[in-house]
Amino acid sequence: MSDYSIDEFTAVVDLFKALASRKRLEILRILFDSPKCVHEICELVEISQPLASQHLRVLRQAKIIALESRGRENIYSIADEHVRHLVIDAIEHMSE
Repeated sequence: MSDYSIDEFTAVVDLFKALASRKRLEILRILFDSPKCVHEICELVEISQPLASQHLRVLRQAKIIALESRGRENIYSIADEHVRHLVIDAIEHMSE
């Protein structure tokens, strides 16, 4: 096993903190299907726009999701396949 730096461990802790919310995991679940704009996320997760924006900010800061501006809309998507695998592996682990 490689030696990891304190900075790398800190980054992993921050990643897990960002994932430690049921609503944020719900947001990720719907983004697994396809990119979505804020109003779609609000409707599907059943949260207000300010609360959605707060969760999306946390996920973006942790580099879990990506943001693309299309005209007047902001479209959110999963940053990369590592995120999908991390979440799905955690769910499968807990289902064992």
